[in-house]
Amino acid sequence: MKSLKQYSLSLSLSLLIVGASESRGQGPVPLSVMLHDPAPQAEARFGNDVLIVDLDADGIRDIAIGSPGYSVTLVTTPLVSAGQLVIRKGPILGPPSWTRISEPVIAGVNPGPQANAEFGFRMVSGDFNADGHIDVAVSAPGANIEFTGVFTQGEVFFLYGPWDLTVVAPALPYSRAEVVREPVGQRNTLADLHGDRFGQRLAVGEVDLATGLGIDLIVGAPWSAVTVSGTRYQDRGQAWFFPGVSGMDSHLAVVEIPCTLLPHEQQFWGWDVECGNFYREAEPDTDSCDVAVAAYGDPIAGSQCPIPPCPPNDSGQVRVFVDYPVNAFTVDVEIRGFDPGPTSNEGTFGWELAVGTSGREEQPNCPPYFQTLAVGQPYQPIAAPSAGRGVVWFFPGDPQFGLMNNQNYFILVNPATPSLSNYDRFGGGLEFLNYEGSGTIYVADELFVASEWFDYGNPAASGNHGEGRCFLIANSSSGYDQFLLTVDDPTPEERPQSEINQFLAGWGSAAVTAGRVNSDQKEDVAIGNASATYGMLTHAGEVRVVIWP
Repeated sequence: MKSLKQYSLSLSLSLLIVGASESRGQGPVPLSVMLHDPAPQAEARFGNDVLIVDLDADGIRDIAIGSPGYSVTLVTTPLVSAGQLVIRKGPILGPPSWTRISEPVIAGVNPGPQANAEFGFRMVSGDFNADGHIDVAVSAPGANIEFTGVFTQGEVFFLYGPWDLTVVAPALPYSRAEVVREPVGQRNTLADLHGDRFGQRLAVGEVDLATGLGIDLIVGAPWSAVTVSGTRYQDRGQAWFFPGVSGMDSHLAVVEIPCTLLPHEQQFWGWDVECGNFYREAEPDTDSCDVAVAAYGDPIAGSQCPIPPCPPNDSGQVRVFVDYPVNAFTVDVEIRGFDPGPTSNEGTFGWELAVGTSGREEQPNCPPYFQTLAVGQPYQPIAAPSAGRGVVWFFPGDPQFGLMNNQNYFILVNPATPSLSNYDRFGGGLEFLNYEGSGTIYVADELFVASEWFDYGNPAASGNHGEGRCFLIANSSSGYDQFLLTVDDPTPEERPQSEINQFLAGWGSAAVTAGRVNSDQKEDVAIGNASATYGMLTHAGEVRVVIWP
């Protein structure tokens, strides 16, 4: 069973930019296709997120690319970082045909594009209203909802199908749009440090199977300030669940996914969200989905942490809410990683989540009735001087030994030798995919891992200059330990230390997406590199699509 980012009609994925270099001599080098914005801009961050999905139902996957830093001109007024969604119509090897979408105008609700909204920051797809057509949810976490000026409360737009990617602007390629926001009274105010960034992360899944309605949407707002027992905690974070609807119904119903961690500031609850079947009481088609929410800033002391202050330790934690709606987000499982030490602030367990099948190869006919949760911890120190080399954790969702007691897990470290950089950020991007295709003995999905600041560049260069490297890793009976190949950026670009300090996305960070772009059964991968320079345009961004032979 695939990740619920790929559930049913939704083939929604976060991508990484990929060049291709085979590491184990297992056949020809994959075909690699580079995509740049046909109307590029500096600081556009094209490739911040990517989807591989058949939007117009012609049987050929299209590629939707987020460009949240793109500046849009409204009449004569330039709107910096308003953002756009850019769609490359499939087939990927066919003549290029592009469609651009700006933040929708919704009469009486949304005036249209606005500066700093970052429309296109995150995207997921699915049939959200159960009408048989693909829809896309697009976030604008920098959107200003209630105040003038820059105040990033954020919003998410549903762009409903059917789609027509042959129309010419100002005609719209989608049928209608709808916007969802945090409930009034839950949003940050001008008294807070900054806005919520509702839509920082998105996930889809059929969480409530009992309804028989559309695909559900989960939204993270990790900068939300939250009041607990009269104390206001800045950046504690919130997460929200929008259940699927039927037909033309509105997505106005919203359920808060409660943060069950002891409160403190800069917890970043909702930093990433995912949906999977980790604990099953029944067959896959009758059991509801479990929801995982990450809080990478949760402190090392956990439940022993005083309120406030707490140690400045971004140890991180993930909570999995079991079997919604039966338990109504009241039963959750705590998942933690390494203790980064009493003075470290670089654990960041939960920075990236992914869901996939990890069935065993020696049992090819055994249906995978549960899934595995992979958790990236890219700033985890491994050995001096590699302060942030990073690790990936795997928690199989076995109902007897898995997530329910947090004791059955294994750890993956960077299979390459330590790079020249102190910050490899291995695990900064994760995506499960079916690399082998159907008809093989592989029941398990392979895992694509980004080490986004891995440095294989100029040994004489000073400081951290990480070009980035991605790895394809297969599962075996002893865990994810079969290193298949590496994928490097074919046009590597050294990064200054200042970009690492600013958490700017590197090769494959939070932008790795899998999906079939041709007629075979292998799931290809798209890699976004939003920080890439194109020509003389810094941070213009790019996307590389790797097609497995």
